[in-house]
Amino acid sequence: MADDAITFGQRGQIRRGDILVGWIEKRDDMPPTTWRLRLTPASGSPGIKGEFPRRKDARAEALRLLETMNQQSI
Repeated sequence: MADDAITFGQRGQIRRGDILVGWIEKRDDMPPTTWRLRLTPASGSPGIKGEFPRRKDARAEALRLLETMNQQSI
């Protein structure tokens, strides 16, 4: 459904419709730079889901996890 579309917004926000379900944060305090995927309780599976070498890898994992959770709730 369009209301459940997963979008990536400013400052790494991840939304399902109007609901914030997580974010991707840049970790550059120590080399190499990594991207941390963190989901909120609204996602159905809160917590840190991993650190990735590229932002696009973190985004792909976010989509995979959120789609899997969406399929399980149907």
